[in-house]
Amino acid sequence: MKKLFNIEIKEVLKDTFEIEAENREQAEYLAEKGYYDGDYILDGIEPETRELSFNDINDPNYISDKRKDEIFDELIDYVFEHTYDDKDFYNALKNIIGLTDNEICKLGIENIPQLENEEER
Repeated sequence: MKKLFNIEIKEVLKDTFEIEAENREQAEYLAEKGYYDGDYILDGIEPETRELSFNDINDPNYISDKRKDEIFDELIDYVFEHTYDDKDFYNALKNIIGLTDNEICKLGIENIPQLENEEER
């Protein structure tokens, strides 16, 4: 019986598509063949920047991107609820979770230079 596999191509652009195959090896073969035959074209990308990955959506360890986003949102809410102030929240995101200042800014947290200066005092 054929299984359904999610195949993801990462370049500067990204596309996800489904392939029916008997097993993972066949899914990988069909995806690579289709990719190199031009069935899945992402224009304007240099070949050395291409990355091809395979995810068996039936694998018990598979986590969808949507679920990863939900987990991240819950984690951020938990950290926010269990920190004392903006500085403590910033330190938890930076030093425990390992977010960069740019990622923290994308979450809507501002005044990072001010929070960093408070650490130096």
